[in-house]
Amino acid sequence: MTSELSFDVAGRTLTCPVTAGYNAGYTGRDQRSVQAHIAELAEQGISAPDTVPTLFSIPSYMNLQTTRVEVGHPRTSGEVEWALILGGGEHPDLLTVASDHTDRALEAYDVPCAKQISPNVMADRAWELEDVSVDLDDIVMRSRVLHDGEWIVLQEGTIGDLISPMEWKDRLRDSGRLQPGVVVLGGTLPMIAPERQFADRWEVSMQRPDGDVISRTYDVHPMVPSIT
Repeated sequence: MTSELSFDVAGRTLTCPVTAGYNAGYTGRDQRSVQAHIAELAEQGISAPDTVPTLFSIPSYMNLQTTRVEVGHPRTSGEVEWALILGGGEHPDLLTVASDHTDRALEAYDVPCAKQISPNVMADRAWELEDVSVDLDDIVMRSRVLHDGEWIVLQEGTIGDLISPMEWKDRLRDSGRLQPGVVVLGGTLPMIAPERQFADRWEVSMQRPDGDVISRTYDVHPMVPSIT
C-alpha cells in the first residue's frame, strides 16, 4: 500500500509517494548515554533491543499530516523527531519535523507494536536536505505540550545530538533499503519533564540557525466509545 505526503518546499508543492516507513530508536550519538537510558527502561519493564540503534518498520500509511490524533486511553504521548523523505526522480531528499506519537502503556510490553499502531504526525513544510546540510547539526529540535493554558517545553536539543540523516542513508544503503519513497524518523531526545508528557495538545518544531522554523501542532482526542 502506497500513501502520499505533500510538502511546501521553498514555495513549491512537492507530492511524495511513501513506499516504506521506519522509526529509528536509541539513536543518541553518545552511545554511553543510550546504554544508560536502556538500563532505565529495563527498570520500567521495557525490554532491551537486540540491536542498537534500532530501526522499527512502520506501515507507510501511518505517516500522517494531520492536526488531530485519536487515542484509546490517556497514556499516549508524542516525541520530536526529524523525518527524512528519500527522493528519486520526482523530488530531492527532504527533511521535516515529526512527532512519533506512541502508546506508552503498550510500549511497556511491546515496543515495535506500540510504534506501529500510532501515527507519525508530520509537518506540511520541508527543507531540501542538501540545502540544510551545512548547518544540519545545529538545527534545534523542540517539543512542547499545553497544560492549563501554558506551553511547557518537554524536549530540546539539536540534530547533532542524534545519529545524522546522512548516516541513516548509509545504513539503509548497506541493508539494501535505500530507495525512493522511504520515510525515516531519526529518533528523539530525552524528556525534560516526562511526568508532563500526557497532554491534549502537542507542538514539535525544528529551527535553523537563521531562524527559519518548521513546526506541527496537533490535538489529542479520546476515541468515541465502542458499542459492545
